[in-house]
Amino acid sequence: MRRTVYGIDLEIEDSLPAELTDVLPVPEASQGDDVATPLCLRRVPDGPTLAALSAGAPPTFESPTRHTSAMSALRFWSFPDRSLLWFTGIAGFWLGENEIGVSIRSPEVSRAAGVHLFGTVLPFWLEERGRSALHAAAVAVDGHAILFAGTNGAGKTTLVASLLAAGHQLLADDVAVITDGARVQPAAPWMRMWPEAAHHWTGRDPASFESVMPTVDKVRVPIGRSTFGAFCNRPSPMGRIVFPGRVAADGEARLERMAPREALIELIRHSSVPRLLEATNLRTASFERLAQVAETVPAFRLQVPDDLDRLPQVRQLVTSELTA
Repeated sequence: MRRTVYGIDLEIEDSLPAELTDVLPVPEASQGDDVATPLCLRRVPDGPTLAALSAGAPPTFESPTRHTSAMSALRFWSFPDRSLLWFTGIAGFWLGENEIGVSIRSPEVSRAAGVHLFGTVLPFWLEERGRSALHAAAVAVDGHAILFAGTNGAGKTTLVASLLAAGHQLLADDVAVITDGARVQPAAPWMRMWPEAAHHWTGRDPASFESVMPTVDKVRVPIGRSTFGAFCNRPSPMGRIVFPGRVAADGEARLERMAPREALIELIRHSSVPRLLEATNLRTASFERLAQVAETVPAFRLQVPDDLDRLPQVRQLVTSELTA
């Protein structure tokens, strides 16, 4: 089975659970051209994975977040020819040059394994190969990508949904991958939304959507497919970077140009896998790539009033600045 995401053509072994990758579109002939050789996802037995973990080699990195078992939620090992990302109680991922071996603990956690695959494993695999992965959303507007990077509660999802409702196309919801020439690669055609937001934007009962994963209250809203909005399945050159932040409902909607140095600091803050980059000495290369983006792509701070009725005003600020 073939799927595509982040500019990669994935060859997926049939023995893997469908829930792992069923959110991804089938690639078209011109998609997935950023990484020329297809990346194979294949199932590996628990035996070799567990043997590697019990061999006594200390992990290169352990996350401070703890699993219910009191072990680190994420551990990372680096070996001469591959590396291992182990999500306690969920799955292990062996990262090689042209393949990723997947060891899922049980069928019940397949959806959670997919969240980690798209949110951590593939972004890290791409960073190792000279691409930048940011915790950000992206929307295609008039042939250019507007990148939105903000902390939780900054208004990013609301702003992106507003742009989709106005006829623009989603490129990425949670992880935006930037490749050579400051192009944003298409991610997956869905958005994470709180149930009340899903109802507001789609008019549907939130219970009709699948949860992102069992431990997360957000639901997964398909983009396109007669549900909501449209998806852009082509890489788009970056036109603007926007860092939104909420202000009071009666506050001013304002867009302010940032100096490249300020933009670089914010881009570094929004790296998708910052601790793994530090643990593997990839931080310098990532810094250099992001510095080039900050120098060549205009960046702005955006004040977003906490009032849905004022979204058209905010949307106009963002899109008019792109075409100016």
